[in-house]
Amino acid sequence: MIKSQVFPGLWLAVNALLAGEMRKVVTVLQQGLNSQEHAKFIRRLQ
Repeated sequence: MIKSQVFPGLWLAVNALLAGEMRKVVTVLQQGLNSQEHAKFIRRLQ
């Protein structure tokens, strides 16, 4: 999994993406967007 340092909460399941397992890609992405680090990032942007 790759976690962006520039955009906290942007998590990409690379192996799943390359294998075409889009359901897993979206699940991991959603977990990142629901993370505390993403919530903090959004608060800083506001």
